[in-house]
Amino acid sequence: MEAEGEKGGAPANGDAPQPAAEEPPKKSVRRVGAKPPVEREPHSLYCFGLKNPIRKRLIDIVENKFFEAFILLAICGTCLCLAVFQPMPAGDTTAVNEFLEEIEVSSQ
Repeated sequence: MEAEGEKGGAPANGDAPQPAAEEPPKKSVRRVGAKPPVEREPHSLYCFGLKNPIRKRLIDIVENKFFEAFILLAICGTCLCLAVFQPMPAGDTTAVNEFLEEIEVSSQ
């Protein structure tokens, strides 16, 4: 006949059951809106420190989601203009090319 401890019941020797192994430490949960701190250089252009109001304002502008959208729209607009432009030989042009040349920013 088998002892009770071998069938899965209470241990035959009367000892209390062993506690389960300790659980690993829980991982910290990152909040949805929280961003990790960004490490920045202590000086920008060798003169603007981390607490400089000009540098703070420029960082706020560059990290704004509307600035990112504006930059992406500018890139898409430039790609569209390049796709529409029709180079022609002998200085010939079209109305679209003339319009694109008018809105082009020149350094003259």
